[in-house]
Amino acid sequence: MGRHIPSISARRRENMTSEVMVAPQIRSHALPMTKTKLVLPLLVLIGFGAFSTWVAIVHGPLGFLASAGRDPWALQMLLDVGIACFVASVGLVRDARARGLPIAPYLVATFFLGSLGLLGYLVHRAVAARGGAHRGLPAGAPRPVST
Repeated sequence: MGRHIPSISARRRENMTSEVMVAPQIRSHALPMTKTKLVLPLLVLIGFGAFSTWVAIVHGPLGFLASAGRDPWALQMLLDVGIACFVASVGLVRDARARGLPIAPYLVATFFLGSLGLLGYLVHRAVAARGGAHRGLPAGAPRPVST
């Protein structure tokens, strides 16, 4: 308890800046991509895509409209998914522009297939980020154009 801790001399204190105390800032898109960012959306896309295909074959591609017309809960869920897909698409456009990825195919797929279009974009984004990381580019960085 009685130990003396030496203080920093006044001369050394003058040369110090606050920069040594600031933690380095890391951008989230510059972090290395984990397999989860690719595997999870891919598994959900495959599983949900297979289920959606089966439902469309058994009940027809517009079978959900009959359910929505009969049952208010089905209509509520249809509207909820439509609103969620629209809101997610706004973020998807911003993300795709920032990463230099194509967006039109995923917006069309989202309009006709719902969350399958969004999942497809997440898989594409993860694959593109993984490819860029292997070439020394930050994850999601726009690809250089070859001339």
